[in-house]
Amino acid sequence: MRPYFTIVLPHFNTEYNRLHRSVDSVVNQAGDGLGIELIMVDDGSGPGFLEVTAQVAKNAGGRKDFALRLMKHSANRGLATARNTGMAAANGKYVIFLDADDWLLPQSLSKVKVHLDAYPADLTYTLTSPARDTSAQNPGHPAKTDVAIAAAYKKLDIASATPQQVPPLALAMSSWSQVYSLDFLKRSGLWFDPALRRWEDRPFVVASHVAAHFVALYPHPIRAYFVGAEAKNPVSITRRKYELADLRMMYLHIRAVTRLLASTQELAGSSYAALHFWLSVQRYLSVIGGAALPLFFTNAKVRRLSLGTARWLWEIRPAALPSSPTRMPPLPDTVPGRVPGLLRGTLLYLFKNANTLVGALLLFTAFAMVALFRRVRTLFK
Repeated sequence: MRPYFTIVLPHFNTEYNRLHRSVDSVVNQAGDGLGIELIMVDDGSGPGFLEVTAQVAKNAGGRKDFALRLMKHSANRGLATARNTGMAAANGKYVIFLDADDWLLPQSLSKVKVHLDAYPADLTYTLTSPARDTSAQNPGHPAKTDVAIAAAYKKLDIASATPQQVPPLALAMSSWSQVYSLDFLKRSGLWFDPALRRWEDRPFVVASHVAAHFVALYPHPIRAYFVGAEAKNPVSITRRKYELADLRMMYLHIRAVTRLLASTQELAGSSYAALHFWLSVQRYLSVIGGAALPLFFTNAKVRRLSLGTARWLWEIRPAALPSSPTRMPPLPDTVPGRVPGLLRGTLLYLFKNANTLVGALLLFTAFAMVALFRRVRTLFK
């Protein structure tokens, strides 16, 4: 029988407790006719971690309606390639990506299955609960960006929509926030770019939004995202210090996103595309003005690449942020809701007038100052 879900779980030098928690969160939901296929992709872990995978796999065996498949790369090839390996081997009706240090919430798969059966879609956006305590199986509150996306769907009073109808979908930057129809993935030819060993998610997410006829929403968290101080493996490819090659990947990532957003005239002129552009600017400046700031001052190639990318972003900035006829005041528990009204109005005015020299310059400056402030704050902690 074809499994209903395929969970793709890449891992690289992951400690036993973290990997065990992530796998257990999947295994414990098997049974009652809910077919689950878990594909663990070892992305070239060192010899000391082979026993970790073997022990975790042993503990996961013998469950009803559950299949565990182990795949391994001979060398570390990056998260994008590891996800592609798992996706290519998937058999389930729906595919979910799960990082090795995150976990699914209890009974989340059976609950989201009810929604998928009622509202089948190419992809379904689901909410995520940030967790600072690894012992909290169900952290509860969804991420603030998820609240904004859910509020936009609620405002439209529909279960599924196109990205142009839901501009806050631009805030969706992680592939693990969505449940993908395997038929849709194959039909659309969607793959992660193996050249992006960092920042691989957004191009994939935007490509999936562009290809999808409708993007549905499941308005409840199904996974916990660990954001504790020791959350991520320090040797992980996505967590090591920045190098020139990483900044080149950032540039390729932004180019891929902007190319996708310009694929149709309707999409290029939408609020969704404009928000994505400014999120690209914010992310780029947060990297250059934040963790990569020492490289900027010590490496001439980094300076040339950084300034060249900034100039290119300046040249392709969108004409303006289109106004939305269904705009409503932000919810009080979202990030925009906590911004004072005057400041929020000023930022909205700048976004609307991003085609003007003053408006665009102020937005670039604001993002750069925020990045610098975060960098200074980190240094003095």
